[in-house]
Amino acid sequence: MIERESAILAPIPEAESLVGELREQYDPRSAQGVPTHITILFPFKHPDEIKEEDIMNLRTAIVPYQQFDFEFSHVNTYPGVVFLEPTNRDRFISITKKLVEVFPGNLPYGGQFPNINPHLTIGHKLGDRVEECSQKAELIGPKLPLRARARNILLMTSQNGKWTVRERFFLS
Repeated sequence: MIERESAILAPIPEAESLVGELREQYDPRSAQGVPTHITILFPFKHPDEIKEEDIMNLRTAIVPYQQFDFEFSHVNTYPGVVFLEPTNRDRFISITKKLVEVFPGNLPYGGQFPNINPHLTIGHKLGDRVEECSQKAELIGPKLPLRARARNILLMTSQNGKWTVRERFFLS
């Protein structure tokens, strides 16, 4: 069976040198081609259902947003997840809410959580390895804050666990 899904992400290349090795160990999506990022909307449509009209609607919704600066100042956790939390969270939340307005059938994380919490995942689906990942992630603390800039948004699709960029939308 061919497994396919899609996501809308803000790539954060500035963070790759800081968290790349940890992501390789603790985030299975890293090995599947997903760059260091903040999730904007996941899941999105099934890749076969994404039409040119959807691409145009994404572009129309995303392009008016200005590029913006933010930083990561500390490591945090959710159950089973270790992450960096960005400042300027409201900017990421605004983009997510706009996309949900345009695509109301696509709620963040399938509507599983009541709030939108932008974050850069270091490790997830960790089970009993949360403490191990968290301790290693704390070692990056002296290198924080990390300053970054949101410049573009990616529409990524996967097939059998391999993710590729389908479209890139540049912020103005």
